[in-house]
Amino acid sequence: MKIERIVVGLDDSPRAPFVLESALAIAARHGAKLWVVRAAGLTSPLPAEVLSIRPDDVPSILQKSERKRLEALVAAAHPSVPVELVVEVGAAADVICGLAKSVRADVVVVGSHGYRGLDHLLGTTAQRVANLAPCSVLVVRPPMQ
Repeated sequence: MKIERIVVGLDDSPRAPFVLESALAIAARHGAKLWVVRAAGLTSPLPAEVLSIRPDDVPSILQKSERKRLEALVAAAHPSVPVELVVEVGAAADVICGLAKSVRADVVVVGSHGYRGLDHLLGTTAQRVANLAPCSVLVVRPPMQ
């Protein structure tokens, strides 16, 4: 399998750096370009400025806030491969799969919560990405403790 374009979907969980590190290692090994994507939405932390703006401006504020957080996460990883950051408002699985389709990704990398119960019944973002992605999907689990 030739891997030239990788999309990695990151949330703001404690395991996101591990997922990013895994995607960067694959990209470096294959000489691939990496798109790092985060979906901004109502589950994103709301900056205080959201309380004093017009509702139509909320999506752009969320995108800016999430982009700053994503930039810091990527900078801390010291990538050695080309990285493009993408922040879009929407449901995470839709944003990740839409980007994968638009850049013709060879593989998508996402993290797994490893949750049970309600997430197990309703499906996680990783499960939705695995079912909807236009390419192969690698679901990264953090190391066992």
